[in-house]
Amino acid sequence: MTRKENDPVKKEYVTIEKTVKLYPLQYERMEKNGTFAEYDSQTILHDPRTKAAVSEASKPAQPGQAKEPMTPISTLPSLQDAQMRYKQVYEQDAPAVGYDELVELIKEKNGLTDEELEETATV
Repeated sequence: MTRKENDPVKKEYVTIEKTVKLYPLQYERMEKNGTFAEYDSQTILHDPRTKAAVSEASKPAQPGQAKEPMTPISTLPSLQDAQMRYKQVYEQDAPAVGYDELVELIKEKNGLTDEELEETATV
């Protein structure tokens, strides 16, 4: 993905390029949210979706048939959820560890059991 940004030192636009690895759900979410439109150009090196998903996405919508917005799965906790909870508890950014380690650190700080931790996370 490339984007042109103004460089105040050089007083000209500089092209910034970056390669991003996306999982199929991330790719579909970014495509639906219009995130790719924020960049000046994109080159897809490999489409992460399966062939069935690609053919389904390329089909035009039938008249009167609206596409449903993507809804996150709220029952599955993620690393990002644990990082946000860690920040609430410790009032600092989470260390670069896995989900299970973060949950253990949060439990240690609060002295909570698994059930109590789930209850406070949903509040």
